Amino acid sequence: MARTIRTAAAAAFKMNRLLIGALLLLGLGLLVTQVLIGGARMVFAFPGYAVIAAAGLVLLWIPSPKQLSPRQGVVVASGVILALYVILRGLLSPVEYAARPDLFMALAALIVYWATAKYFTGTKERITLIFLLLGAGVVHVVIGVVQLRFFPQYMLIPGIQRVGYGSRASGFYVYPSHLAGLLEMVGFSILGLCCWARWRPVWRLVAGHGAAICFGGLAITGSRGGWVSAIAGLVIFAVLSCWIVLRVRLRRTRTVLAGIVGGAAALIGAFYLFMADNAGIAERLGSIYEPENGRILLWSAALEQFRLAPVFGTGAGTYLFFGRMFRSPEIQGDPVHVHSDYLELLGDYGLVGLCSAIILIALHLASGFGAFRRILLTKLRPGIPPASNELALVVGALSGLGAIFVHSAIDFNFHLPANTLVAAFFLAILAVPSAVTSSAAASSVRRWASGSIAVIPAIAILVAAFTLWPAEFFGEKARVAVRDRQYFEAWRLAEQAAVRDPQNPMLHFYAAEAQHYLTEIATEPTARAVLHEGALSSLDKALALSPRDTLFLLRRAQVLDLLGRVTESEAAYRRTIENDPNLATIYAYFGLHWKRREQFWLARGAWLKASALGESAISGRGLQEIARLKKDPLLQALSPEAFKPIRPADPIASPVR
Repeated sequence: MARTIRTAAAAAFKMNRLLIGALLLLGLGLLVTQVLIGGARMVFAFPGYAVIAAAGLVLLWIPSPKQLSPRQGVVVASGVILALYVILRGLLSPVEYAARPDLFMALAALIVYWATAKYFTGTKERITLIFLLLGAGVVHVVIGVVQLRFFPQYMLIPGIQRVGYGSRASGFYVYPSHLAGLLEMVGFSILGLCCWARWRPVWRLVAGHGAAICFGGLAITGSRGGWVSAIAGLVIFAVLSCWIVLRVRLRRTRTVLAGIVGGAAALIGAFYLFMADNAGIAERLGSIYEPENGRILLWSAALEQFRLAPVFGTGAGTYLFFGRMFRSPEIQGDPVHVHSDYLELLGDYGLVGLCSAIILIALHLASGFGAFRRILLTKLRPGIPPASNELALVVGALSGLGAIFVHSAIDFNFHLPANTLVAAFFLAILAVPSAVTSSAAASSVRRWASGSIAVIPAIAILVAAFTLWPAEFFGEKARVAVRDRQYFEAWRLAEQAAVRDPQNPMLHFYAAEAQHYLTEIATEPTARAVLHEGALSSLDKALALSPRDTLFLLRRAQVLDLLGRVTESEAAYRRTIENDPNLATIYAYFGLHWKRREQFWLARGAWLKASALGESAISGRGLQEIARLKKDPLLQALSPEAFKPIRPADPIASPVR
């Protein structure tokens, strides 16, 4: 008997050590992803993914995974199915490199989700992770205050730039709205613990201050979508809180209800006054409703993309290409994302992807509200002040996820790895709201089957991190070197990275860019020709991997032009226009092409179109030069063909009126 007790105690101690180790690794992975600009680029995402993958490997050795009820199993299955579909569609996408961000993000999110749902079901483990996220959120806000008050372009990591956001706070992130999305989720989870957890007053005070910091940070992001979604989350939180108070029927129910509603109104008013004190944020506050917002034009392009492949979508990451193809003339910035997670999911993954996401959201919210009602009926007694850690977690998760679901309708929070991983954690809380007990008779087959759902993605991530991350690292250095005009260094680094990962088209593009710009300092025509031929070879490699990329197509047309291969260059420009018909820069460079060929009227037509689309640097000077040349009688006599009117049948070179 004593030996049995000792054996059981040793097994429990071992399991607790493994659980704690996996929990700390998971928390560390979330924090690393937060710090490294949210994993916005693969080079910054892989370190956090690798730590999370290590946590997934540890799960395989935990003796007794938790047994889920049939209802919980259905909810968890919806999350696993969506992740597996994203992974499968990523593997079958036309541009392998464009699919990588979604693919590896889904693998890491699956580990976080499965670990929380099957292994970290106790309130202590979940609250520990929430406080780790709160710590990251506080540092985000501190950096955001520096950006707001002192150095608008400040980033903690050297070499990272956040251009164009002024004094809007973004913390470790680059995009302020992504910080707003994170602070929504963390802020409401901490607020739930502050109000409804079974805690001493000192811990409630700490949580309350943490929630205030999160919502204050959300205010200074200048994210209009974040403000609207925070109000939506606050409404959910207030309704759930009022429901709790009415259920327990405290003596001062009316006073408490008035305090909840009044506190919510006072919080909104305080933040309104705080935001109105900053000129930049006050301007955005006054333009929350903006009928002519460019997002609507991006959404229209996503719907056009959806019509091409309505069932399974055009493939992971392909909005980058079809957003350019279907861009409105008013959108001249690169439409990398739709600014609506749901429409981007529809375009890239089709109806199957969007319906899977809707089912996941519906099942998890239903599970959360069901758990909320069950806790009220079974664990809270009338007349006694409510206090339940499970209730606090559910209320916080429902409010935070409700806010992020609203926010994602007009932004792309789920395309930032850090926010997706945090959302996966809170979704798992709703899927398995209450702690479940281990099965004492857990078979080794069931244990290994349960662990494999986290272990297989973990192995895939670690293999990819080992093989692909060095190329991403040198590729990022090459990108920065091109930006900083260190072209010899950029060329060396890009070639070095391309050897490690020849399937990455951006590495070939960086090599081409370096060679192209080196021709500006080359003095010998032969050297310039050799550099341009090398750039052309690198661009051909990039286009073989990503045939629709406007960046590659346009640079190839320019290089062919500079090599004097005018027939090929004209065909390359026309191919570029087919893939991006409303980008002004293409017509500006196409005008230069016609000018080199002394087809001045065709050049004028291209520049008029570029000017109509908003480009002025090249087309403005070009049109002035054409006007000057047109007045030259000698040139008119020597080259009359150069000034003949454009054929109306030529849609590319015809002027826009």
